[in-house]
Amino acid sequence: MAVLRPCRRQILGAALLSLLALGCALGLIGTSAYLIGRAAQHPASILLLLVPIVGVRFFSLGRAVSRYAERVRAHDVTLRVLARLKGSVFARLERLAPLALLSGSRGDWLRRLGADVDRLESFYIDGAGPALALSAGALAAPAFLAVAYAPVLGGLLLLGLVVAGVVLPLAGVARLTGAARRLPELRGTVAGRLVDVVAGMADLAAMGAGARLGARVLAAGDEELATQLRVDRGAAVLAGLLTLVAGATALGLTAVGAELVRRGTLPGVLLAVVALFAVTAFEVVTPVLRAYPAIGESVAAMERLSFAGMPRRPGSEAAGEAGGDDIAVDHLYFRYDPGAPWLLEDVTASIPAGGRVLLTGPSGEGKSTLVALLAQLVPYRHGSIRLGGAELSGLAEAGVRRRMAVVSQRTHLFAASLERNLSLGRPGASAEELEAAVRRVHLDALVATLPQGLKTPVGRYGRQLSGGEAQRVAVARALLAGASILLLDEPTAGLDAATAQAVQATLREIASGRTVLYVTHEPLVGWDFDAIWHLADGRLTVRRG
Repeated sequence: MAVLRPCRRQILGAALLSLLALGCALGLIGTSAYLIGRAAQHPASILLLLVPIVGVRFFSLGRAVSRYAERVRAHDVTLRVLARLKGSVFARLERLAPLALLSGSRGDWLRRLGADVDRLESFYIDGAGPALALSAGALAAPAFLAVAYAPVLGGLLLLGLVVAGVVLPLAGVARLTGAARRLPELRGTVAGRLVDVVAGMADLAAMGAGARLGARVLAAGDEELATQLRVDRGAAVLAGLLTLVAGATALGLTAVGAELVRRGTLPGVLLAVVALFAVTAFEVVTPVLRAYPAIGESVAAMERLSFAGMPRRPGSEAAGEAGGDDIAVDHLYFRYDPGAPWLLEDVTASIPAGGRVLLTGPSGEGKSTLVALLAQLVPYRHGSIRLGGAELSGLAEAGVRRRMAVVSQRTHLFAASLERNLSLGRPGASAEELEAAVRRVHLDALVATLPQGLKTPVGRYGRQLSGGEAQRVAVARALLAGASILLLDEPTAGLDAATAQAVQATLREIASGRTVLYVTHEPLVGWDFDAIWHLADGRLTVRRG
């Protein structure tokens, strides 16, 4: 992963510390076994035991310190990678919205941005780390036995480690990782269905459909549980087989070591060292049980977070700049699914710089889709949209955002202060600029009544504000953005008559001198449009205002 490259030094350091911890563990068990065996021989002087005593103390302290340092370094790597990963995932998702978000439920996307990222958080600790330790330990421990005692001992230990850490896991890796790779998707399905049920609980209760949809959640949960149990059973079987291989290897080393002692080529006091050394060496294999499922889940999480195959928003990779505020649509065709009928068919129209156009038509005929296309939120493949004479798909997104602002009927307000919600229009706006925007949209009377002024939280989805106040916040954002083109997509829908008239008056005020496309079903009072567009059955008709 590219996100790991900046942390390669920390990863290497963690791997070296892990190898050092393994070396200290092997040294501790070896010196302890030698000390016990040598003490049982009742040496003539305690000084003969001084070196192994010091060795036991040294290796015990070294093992604790190196293991602690390795955990600290591994978690440091994990947190650094996690920070980069979250930023990278959000940046990719931001370039895909909003069209890509239609391919999944809110719960599934929440699972991707939460649990899938957390799964990658443990990729090194539970996956790559044990694999690196196995690679190092599988060579270091047998090499020590071969050089220090006898080549046959090193070869036998290497064979046992390879069988336990490579052959057996690979024999079950297809089934284990295959099931593990399904888990993120299944968990996303459960989360998606659960969020949908909770969000619509009131409607489900009113319609008596709660039990039926609750059963769907339980069915998805049962499938996830069954898959998790399959993974756990596979890991348990591997654990049992690894224990058998470790025991067989230790017995084999003991038998070979006893023969070497009988021949006089190996001191008898070292026989216990050889057996216990082998048992300790297999400590490096145990984490591999978690490594294979962890790697399988991590790979699946990476695939879900790569958003491969999802359509990118036009302009996310472009670098061109528009030369003006005029808009021209020429023979535009659009549909969301390749096999579906055309939602927009051969649409041709234009708005001059500073012009005002009213867009009408029945619900569901593509008016909001046309706004999304003009705002560079949805990619088009057939036809042409030009902004300032330049093809919209070739213009840089940042440049389009500076020129164009959208005020829709659904204004999303975050659970933050009014000030932070307003600042979305222009990040870094000064207090004076925010106060000026508030006055222009006639929110100053409201702000004066708030306990903390602009710093007052508006609640989740802006529940502390009325519908009209929320729409004024959206208008204020457009003002702060300094956009010269306004796309107004039914900005007063759902408001009472008095509030709608007040918001329209504010919109008329700020629309002066700007290019405006106003989408609405309702009659507008006080507006003067240059042209009226009517969209029905995918076709656009144009007449003078």
